[in-house]
Amino acid sequence: MELVNNYEKWISDEWLDYISKNEGLKQNGSYNKTPGEHYPFEGFSWELFDRHNTDFKISPPPMFNTHIWQWWIKKLLPGDGFPVVRLTETTRRLWMPLTDYQLGHVFIWEDRMIAPFNKGDLFEFEQNSPYAAVNLGTGPFYMMMFSLAREPQW
Repeated sequence: MELVNNYEKWISDEWLDYISKNEGLKQNGSYNKTPGEHYPFEGFSWELFDRHNTDFKISPPPMFNTHIWQWWIKKLLPGDGFPVVRLTETTRRLWMPLTDYQLGHVFIWEDRMIAPFNKGDLFEFEQNSPYAAVNLGTGPFYMMMFSLAREPQW
């Protein structure tokens, strides 16, 4: 994982205000489960915001404005988290915290915890790198994920 740059000034207060006051699409491991059966990570949940459930018109950070890209925001309230995700796609994947590091905000990439971090730090993953996050703190943990075409498109 490589720190690309810091884009704190690129982050809109409108996005942060919206996600702090609204519920995103609830994501967790307990959908379609059989009552009484245990499912790994069934207690983990997080909220998802993207172009389908917001009215944001977000342009990519300046260095990526020539790439086809997708974005989504994950909101982890205290006690929320998501289990290990392993990338299997051929696009580039990036992670940006939308809040400054607080004790208990845990982001794991491969076998490392990424901390401390600053609001707007943009990190790029290597292909097929596993990652996960959990909020063991007392304040919300907001992060943005990006998927980019490998090569510039124009």
